[in-house]
Amino acid sequence: MREIKEKGITYAIVDTPQSLEQLDMGRALEGTQWYGDKLEPLQGSRMVYHSGKEFKVHRHKVNIRKTIKTQEAMICLTGKAEVSIYNNDRELIETVTLKSGNIIFLYRGYHGLKIVEDNTILYELKAGQFSTVEEDKEFLNE
Repeated sequence: MREIKEKGITYAIVDTPQSLEQLDMGRALEGTQWYGDKLEPLQGSRMVYHSGKEFKVHRHKVNIRKTIKTQEAMICLTGKAEVSIYNNDRELIETVTLKSGNIIFLYRGYHGLKIVEDNTILYELKAGQFSTVEEDKEFLNE
């Protein structure tokens, strides 16, 4: 897991299956690791457990929350894509290459996406409800 920061502000978090291999897939790693700050509107975790682990059956209670910005995550299922991350001043911070199995959480700033391999499949996740492009997006060069 790697945070992409500028001036102490987290703009994105990237994780790869290789990051787990680099750590150690032993029992010491078992557990749930949450990405980002717990106050971010978009929450996600990496769960590493061994056969036999069970979680209690549950559902989530109605819990009204106010979200004032859209954050998103992308999971690369196959192929390759480049995600360019910009700060709020429209300056490029970093370009990340997503490969099969990679995930990126985009918390703030601008971002661009370029598909660099044929038949790339990405999952994009963000908090609903869906709104129009005009309501949701501010483009970098407009």
